[in-house]
Amino acid sequence: MERKLVTVKVGTSSLTNPDGSISSGKIESIVSEIAALRAAGHTVILVTSGAVAAGFRRIGYAKRPTGIPAKQAAAAVGQGLLLEEYTRFFAAHGIVSAQILLTRDDFRDRRRYKNAFNALEIILQRDAVPIINENDTVSIDELRLGDNDTLSAQVAAMMHAGLLVLLTDMDGLYTADPRTDESAERIARVEHLTPEILALGGSAGTSNGTGGMATKLRAAQMATAAGCEMVIANGQSPEVLYDVAAGKRVGTRFLAKRDEA
Repeated sequence: MERKLVTVKVGTSSLTNPDGSISSGKIESIVSEIAALRAAGHTVILVTSGAVAAGFRRIGYAKRPTGIPAKQAAAAVGQGLLLEEYTRFFAAHGIVSAQILLTRDDFRDRRRYKNAFNALEIILQRDAVPIINENDTVSIDELRLGDNDTLSAQVAAMMHAGLLVLLTDMDGLYTADPRTDESAERIARVEHLTPEILALGGSAGTSNGTGGMATKLRAAQMATAAGCEMVIANGQSPEVLYDVAAGKRVGTRFLAKRDEA
């Protein structure tokens, strides 16, 4: 298996219980898979959602709020709780983790971009796992649009990752919505992001998350243009990260663009 720098993005739907609360068991499972990737020689960056889900009950909401200020307040409470869970499970594997909060402005400003790159590079050199989330408390874009899909593609491109894996509650990209169309078929491999492929983007998958297939396809455009393969896969599948990194036919794999001489 070729050793890679792998960026893993975990969506809220892959971290929560049916009632919207954070599942410690699911976080432990994700961490165990990342530990297995590292044991196989890969370097891993984790981009995680879930701050709002981790915090909304603690701040007194019976269900996930819909307003931006309420989501930001829930994220402010939940961010520390979420990282506490990750830190605990990574430590059980003898792995040091490091929290980094970013906004999209960090990728627009040259100095902030360079600072983020340098910090991530040192963390990886010191054999720690960076845990990245958008700074939901001050950032509106992610809460409205992206569920960290765009952020993960930006991070993968910035760090020259060889593979970006988006873990979600779907088995990949389908020819139609498999929840409503029994004839829908999973697309195993995408060589070119044609208008027809991009038109397959749909709405958010669950009430607990904010990102849909459309944001994942936009992430695929960014990642593949930067020379990074991307895979959309089901976060609940056993050993999914190891299988994806090994090149097995799991989920939907988007091939990286290659420079044509």
